[in-house]
Amino acid sequence: MNICIFEDEAVKTLSPMVNFRPVFDLRAGSLLIREKITSAFPDAKVSYLVRKTIAASVQASNPESSVNTTNSDEETLFINGRLVIDNAIRKEIHSLASGQILSCNGDVVAARKNADSFDLNNFDSSDSVKYDALLVNYIWELIAMNGVQIESDFKILTQGNPSLIGNISAEAHFIHSDNIHISAGADVQPGVVINAKNGSVFVDENAIIMPNTFIEGPVFIGKNTIVKAGARILSGTSVGEKCKVGGEVEESIIHSYSNKQHDGFLGHSYLGSWVNLGANTNTSDLKNDYGNVSMICDGKMVDTGMMHVGLIMGDHSKTGINTMLNTGTTVGSSCNMFGNGFHPNHIPSFTWGGPDTNYTEYRLDKAIHVAEKVMDRRGVQMTADDKVMMQTVFDSTAEERTIFS
Repeated sequence: MNICIFEDEAVKTLSPMVNFRPVFDLRAGSLLIREKITSAFPDAKVSYLVRKTIAASVQASNPESSVNTTNSDEETLFINGRLVIDNAIRKEIHSLASGQILSCNGDVVAARKNADSFDLNNFDSSDSVKYDALLVNYIWELIAMNGVQIESDFKILTQGNPSLIGNISAEAHFIHSDNIHISAGADVQPGVVINAKNGSVFVDENAIIMPNTFIEGPVFIGKNTIVKAGARILSGTSVGEKCKVGGEVEESIIHSYSNKQHDGFLGHSYLGSWVNLGANTNTSDLKNDYGNVSMICDGKMVDTGMMHVGLIMGDHSKTGINTMLNTGTTVGSSCNMFGNGFHPNHIPSFTWGGPDTNYTEYRLDKAIHVAEKVMDRRGVQMTADDKVMMQTVFDSTAEERTIFS
């Protein structure tokens, strides 16, 4: 079977989290959306259709797959990269007849077609099979569903058979250990308390959980991540690979290679990769009037329909010590924020400064230089394609930054 995971026009409402990654590489629970789809079709040959601006990077990350080229002679299952798949929708996709389209509210969810006959901009939704699929439209939807997705992914990752394999101190305490998985090479140190009474906890390979940490499931801790001593990792939290996390974190998603290792509260938030939150950075995730949180998205103010939303922060952005971020704040990619007082609720990509120092454009050459140093410290080399993507994001967000002129 051939499957092709594609992006559509709706990715624009998922900025800044898709500035440097395809939509299907957003984390939802323990797994990326792409990993959920490929696990549902384990024997399939996978290809991708993505924006031209990220195609080279996607190809470099997936050398075994075709990117933006498909074999027109072979029938393919096209699957929307915004689809958070489950077993029910997997069966619906499998059952599609040749030439048939599965749609939701006018969006293509999946289609069984030859590549030369698949056109997102030219299909008749009235002739498609309609299904109430879960297509992600906004980043805060991923925050809201994260706990449920962690539970679903726990079954995939453990194949229904969780185990305690890693190095576990005799002075660590597990509650409902049958709902906890500690992978090979993971190190759970003295004084750690993991409470899986209300949700599963998955600690991936070579992760380190330092002394006196409290973890309350559902929680996912990725490979080679360090949870600092005394941390409180609360339900609904996913932490990707090679992160450092401390302080209090609740119902938040942190992509790989990001640091929030000091005291400070991060709640109902979504962080990209290569993010660093300085000591005592704090996010608010609840308005004083307990009303719905609204956020600026694609240039428009949108009611999230949620009472709890904290921070959405793009890749390569950073905060200084004691940074305060208000409820429903969006920070773009490659921002450097510091200073006293609350920052505005919307910070465009490549912004430098703070409330008491004013804001200015973060010079592209300096941003690239810093990113190279940060990545090199983790043994990752910034590629020419990475630099091109940074240039593209810098140019495409230039008009947004004029609000500070």
